[in-house]
Amino acid sequence: MTTPNIVNVVGGLGNQLFQFLFGIALEQETGRPTVYDVSDFERYRLHEGLAIETYFSVLLARAGPADLARASWLVRGYNRKRVVSKLAPYLGPFSPVLTDETYGLTDRSHHGSRYFRGYWQAQPYASDALEEVRRRLQFQPALMEAAKKGLAALGVEPDASAAIQVRRGDFLNTPKKSPHYGLPLSYFYSAMKAMNARRGIEKFYVFSDDVPGLKAGFRPDFEVIYVDATVSTSAGMDLCLMSAFPNLIMSNSSFGWWAAALRADPSGAVYAPAQWLNPGYPNQSLSPTLLPGWEALEVANP
Repeated sequence: MTTPNIVNVVGGLGNQLFQFLFGIALEQETGRPTVYDVSDFERYRLHEGLAIETYFSVLLARAGPADLARASWLVRGYNRKRVVSKLAPYLGPFSPVLTDETYGLTDRSHHGSRYFRGYWQAQPYASDALEEVRRRLQFQPALMEAAKKGLAALGVEPDASAAIQVRRGDFLNTPKKSPHYGLPLSYFYSAMKAMNARRGIEKFYVFSDDVPGLKAGFRPDFEVIYVDATVSTSAGMDLCLMSAFPNLIMSNSSFGWWAAALRADPSGAVYAPAQWLNPGYPNQSLSPTLLPGWEALEVANP
């Protein structure tokens, strides 16, 4: 029996979706099955746990004790894995744990099964891997029904409007060398003007993790409708609602990337920030790849 590769799953919903995509692409690249180590959620208390299985009709193939024992004793335990992940780039391809900085899907120098821990946003994903993910990632029926009612309550006309995803929260106060940073509101103003010029759109539905804070300072030249807790009370609901819009403006967030990637109608316009990672972050190569047809906009004074 072919021994599987193991992909660690941790983080918020957007990160989990990238890890799932990486696992599928890894199967296609290596010919080995992928199993997923979800044990970190025994210690990881942020976000909503293993949200990918909460909001989508998908069950990840689990890495069992025998798989983890075969991989390495270094991958047993959340804190141990965090330390090994930081050391992995210095150990090179012979490290028992491979991360974003030590492995690429086009690198065929790795033989045998491996343990992969990272977020995998910058990989050169082939279209067939993405299509396989879209095929498998079906929103839970109850969530789809709730989203349908939410769109009706908001009076959304998808072709005549656009969604805007504004990530704030912890992005607003990050250190200079953090990979993340909060986008200036000027980026969204520019994107809205570009969307209007390209698609004639004048109504924008705003999704954010900080709707009250955004309302205090967001002053675009177009009509905006804030999608708040009266309509959506979860990340999964936000994602399901946003995927109903053909036209989307995203933040520098994996959550926004997936809202665009999972759109039911991909014929619309998508805008993303060209400066995805904090300009002070040393490894800009980890920026996610934008899909064909998406347009990158410069961020003034990021």
